[in-house]
This record gives sequence, structure tokens and C-alpha cells, in this order.
Amino acid sequence: MTLTANWLTFVAVFALVGAAGARALFARLEASDAETGAWTDSDRLARQLGAGAAVVLVIAAAFRLLAQAESFLDPGEFLSLSAVKAVLSTAWGRGWWVQVGCAATAFFLLQGPAALAMAGALLVSLTLPLTGHATEAPIGPIPGVMLHGLHAFAGGLWLGTLAVALFTWQRSDPPERSGRRHARLAQLIAKFSPMALASAFVLVATGAGEALWLVGSLAALRETVYGQRLVVKLALLVVLVGVGAYNWRVMRPALGGRGASRRLLRAALLEVMVGVVILGITASLVALPAGE
Repeated sequence: MTLTANWLTFVAVFALVGAAGARALFARLEASDAETGAWTDSDRLARQLGAGAAVVLVIAAAFRLLAQAESFLDPGEFLSLSAVKAVLSTAWGRGWWVQVGCAATAFFLLQGPAALAMAGALLVSLTLPLTGHATEAPIGPIPGVMLHGLHAFAGGLWLGTLAVALFTWQRSDPPERSGRRHARLAQLIAKFSPMALASAFVLVATGAGEALWLVGSLAALRETVYGQRLVVKLALLVVLVGVGAYNWRVMRPALGGRGASRRLLRAALLEVMVGVVILGITASLVALPAGE
């Protein structure tokens, strides 16, 4: 249950951050588009997806709490309310309360202006590490939490925004409603590209920093299970950056027609799928001691 709950948590955070990022894109597009209200439907769908992600995040938190309480029990002992209370009285439990509170806050912030939605997404990302290895980082708990939180935020701002923006574009701008849909996709990707490039840079930089203090040495990358899984995660991250770079250099300039849109959607789906796999590996790392 722990692995599934952790994975669901990361997916929900990425979706929540992606909804905020997509809303920021739509606000910029609306400001520069001569057609008033052209991105209103997309923004509305992004709000709904963000709210749904916040709800899933709270549900996943409940499952993580139960899984953590089970880890306190002796073999054959049944889960009880006292075990849950015992977990909530720990540092992990206090971090859990902060995460749930911030997820609930983000639910409401995501319904406000795009700037408030982005603030809610950043808040959720920075509280995500409070129940993980970051609180025990050798560089200190606050830098560790900040580093891991920015890592999660950058990943969500890249892959989450890509997924939400393309989904809302497809749903709010179907072929029968607009003959400009492919031109609108080109506009969307043009606005998204600078965000994706900056996010990818932060993602790689913070990921490298985390790897250094979590593993400690190059030998540990080979000799520990944690290090081996981390190597797989980093390798997939390199693949992800490569696919993103290809989309930016090759796919983006060709946008404007149906064929180019289809090719971009397939390539973007590959990006998101690789990202989901990376989140699965990350979920397993959270439940694994860094030195093992």
C-alpha cells in the first residue's frame, strides 16, 4: 500500500502543479489573443483538473497515514486508532498534517487567479518532502526540503503542465468547433517552451544535488539498492530531457497543421509516460532507506 500511495501522491502533485502551470499559460495566451475568451474553456477545465488533483492528494495522504501506522505494528497486530494517533504525534505526522492542510488550501487557490493557483502549487510542492528523506539531509532539513520541493515543482511544471495543457486543448477545442485549432496548438506550445526549458534545467540541477547528498559516493550508486534505482531514475531523466529537446527543436517549429499536431501529441505522450515511470521509481525510493 505504501508504494501505491506514494506513487499516487506524486502523480496528484504533478497534476496539481500542471493545472496551475496550464492556467498561467492560458492567462498569457488570453492577454495576447485578439479573440476575447478564446482560452476560457481550457482554463475552466484546468481549474477542474487541479481541484480533482487536490482531492486525490488528500485521499492518497490518508492511505499513506494508514500505511505508516501499519509499519508501527507488530506482526499479526491489527491496525487501531491508537496506532494512527501514535504516528500523528511524530515528526512524520506533523509533516503529514502540514501537507494535508496545504493540499486543502491549494484546492481553493486553484479556483482563483492564475497567480494564486501557482502559489498554491508551489506551496504543495514545498511541503511534499516533509514526510521523506529531505528532513534528514546532511545539508540541513530546510535546504533539503527546499531542494526536494523545487525538484518536484519543476517536474510538475514541465510534465504536468504539458499533460494538462494538451488535454484541455483537445477537449475545449475539438475539430468541429474551430478551424484554427492547430494554429492554437502552435501558440500554446510556443508559450509553453520557455517554461519547459527553465523547468528542465531546475529539475536536472536539483536532481543532481539530491543524488549527491542522498547517496554520498559513486560506489554507493553501484553497491546499494537505493543507488541502483537512483541510477535508473537518472537515466530515464536523461531520456526525458532528450525527448523534450527533440520536441522543442524539431516538432515545435513544424506546428500548424494536422499532421504536425498528431506527431507532437504522440511525442508528448511519450514524455508523460516516461515521467509516470520516473514517478513510480521515485515512490519506491521514498520508502527505501537512502543507505541501503
